[in-house]
Amino acid sequence: MIKVLSTKILSEDQHRLFPEDRFMVSDYDAILIADCPFEIPEDYSQLIITSQNAVRAFFNRAGDKKQYSCYCVGEKTSALLEDFGQKVLKTTQNAAELGDFIVKNYNNEQFLYICGNLSRPELPDI
Repeated sequence: MIKVLSTKILSEDQHRLFPEDRFMVSDYDAILIADCPFEIPEDYSQLIITSQNAVRAFFNRAGDKKQYSCYCVGEKTSALLEDFGQKVLKTTQNAAELGDFIVKNYNNEQFLYICGNLSRPELPDI
């Protein structure tokens, strides 16, 4: 018997991929996603966003339909921003690549950086 541990709850279709006679599957949500209180400054029109959870937290709190120019990490984050009606100007595969792009092309611009509390330090360091 092969034991499988998933740190994310699996769908029924995913469970069916593991026949019960050969696999013992345990699944649970290992990461708790909770929004923390924050204020949104009014004077920003450009956002740097590094995760889908940050997108949801920001736009659920923002409530308005303000249009932002967005720079993000990951195709799924980009797609979610577009679902929220936002214009995505640049999507990269990682934060370091995004930071390098912004420094090279927008060195004198101001951005609002939206991220989770476990984000990596590359982007803020750049």
